[in-house]
Amino acid sequence: MPLIGLAVVLAVGLALAPLAVAAQQAGSPPKIGYLSNSASYDAPDEGFFAGLREHGYEPGRSIVVESRYSGGRPERIPEFAADLIRLKCRVIVAWGPAFVAAITKLTTTTPIIALSSTDPVVHGWAVSLARPGGNITGFLLEAGELNAKRFELLKEAVPKLAYVALLANPTRPGVEALVAEARSAARALKLRTELFNVSGPEQFESVFAQMRRLRIEGLLVFPDPMFYGYRAEIVRHAAQNTLPAAYWARAYVESGGLLSYAASLPEVARRAAGYVDRIVKGEHPADLPIQLPVKLELAINMKTAKTLGLTIPQSVLLRADQVIE
Repeated sequence: MPLIGLAVVLAVGLALAPLAVAAQQAGSPPKIGYLSNSASYDAPDEGFFAGLREHGYEPGRSIVVESRYSGGRPERIPEFAADLIRLKCRVIVAWGPAFVAAITKLTTTTPIIALSSTDPVVHGWAVSLARPGGNITGFLLEAGELNAKRFELLKEAVPKLAYVALLANPTRPGVEALVAEARSAARALKLRTELFNVSGPEQFESVFAQMRRLRIEGLLVFPDPMFYGYRAEIVRHAAQNTLPAAYWARAYVESGGLLSYAASLPEVARRAAGYVDRIVKGEHPADLPIQLPVKLELAINMKTAKTLGLTIPQSVLLRADQVIE
């Protein structure tokens, strides 16, 4: 073959090689990452996989889900984030700001769907909620008025309530803004607040003992994956110290907590699967709005209320989505 002809063949071959690789990849099931604190997020997990099926994906067959759970060990979060980047996941779903923060240190191109109570605009992860502008979109689990509503519900359950503990994880990105919002809402209801920081489960015992010494009358628990993983322990300490508490997820109430007013985590996860579908089909997270909670749920544990000697007003019970007897 003449050299010119050979050069043309080589040039054409090189030009078509990426197309052949792309075609091969296009024939493979899309691979996505799924990051969470622990597999105890059962209901949200079920919501996510149900959402994938609603969009025509069968996990393990038409879509590959690489799941990583830190199991209450935050030191493993960077390792898992790096693992999913190495696996070249098409998109990564991340529960909680710690996972999002870890991934943003590794990539500015891999699409991330953040399911978090940290405002991504305030934290610098997005330009705006309507047009994120980068590689991060997702769903906010918290809105500013939710803590105000939780305080109101606690006041209705405990009319003489005056002194409330705020339980927060200081290592959680964006927690300062949540605490500031909560304190503002408490002041509007003439409630005094005291902040208690817990960054590891070994600190619960001493922190609740301090609440007891200060004669705290109620408790508000902030969103945090580590807290969620140890929710049974938090609920147990609240019961031992006769503390009526308001929580950010229904699972706390199912574990024996008094009440929760929160976004439906299974519903958020189901909607996140819709964003996975849109990104896999070519849309960019920069153009997908970060959405606020749509479905909010009030859950009340009447057994716990009776143990605490509380009478939940009928007006509150009628608004409840779930009442546990």
